[in-house]
Amino acid sequence: MFELGTAETAAWRDWFHGMLQVPGGEGRYRAMPVVRESREEAEARGVQVRRASVLLTLFPGWEADGTWTWRAVLMERTPHGGVHGGQVSIPGGEAEPVDAGEPLSTALREFAEEMGVPVAPSAVVGQLAPLYIAPSAFHVEAFVAVLPHEPTWRVDATEVAALLRPRVHDWTHPDALHPRSVVVRPGLRAQLPAYDIDGRTVWGATAIWLTEFADAWHGARGRQPMP
Repeated sequence: MFELGTAETAAWRDWFHGMLQVPGGEGRYRAMPVVRESREEAEARGVQVRRASVLLTLFPGWEADGTWTWRAVLMERTPHGGVHGGQVSIPGGEAEPVDAGEPLSTALREFAEEMGVPVAPSAVVGQLAPLYIAPSAFHVEAFVAVLPHEPTWRVDATEVAALLRPRVHDWTHPDALHPRSVVVRPGLRAQLPAYDIDGRTVWGATAIWLTEFADAWHGARGRQPMP
């Protein structure tokens, strides 16, 4: 296991925090170039919009050549997980009363429940822009956390069919996003922009957030800290 020291972790968290402050984000919709209903439009139609949060968590890991790189954890949901069953997503879920209306509390609690790993609020370095997800009527806040090493995962098998550990490079390189055949719903396929991560097609809201992250990664100012 590769682990960053305390000073290195702090330096990287500062860098990622700055990265997420880069103006922009509208380019993320090239990952879903269709008209998307907004939360406000849904509420105007009388939709009971629900609240949820996700946590994109980064950690360092070894490469085959002996160097290290940043990785993230994603999850493939079990098939019975509602409208998003079987899809690859960022860990997270619906707000509950125990969260006291705090989206970050939802993200941390849900991550711990699904991944079996507690993440301290101090590890959170910023946010990606929220999304309204019409098929499930969720308004979702997205947070980013940075860990000094890869934790021991203890996934909830009732919700997680597979744990994915892609390198950041897997979705930030220039050719990562391109049209693929996507199962939009049972019996319906469409060509939509998506990522190939560990042999899974990653599309929809997850692809939008990964694209926003990729744009921030490439637009970040300042030299990255060295290990």
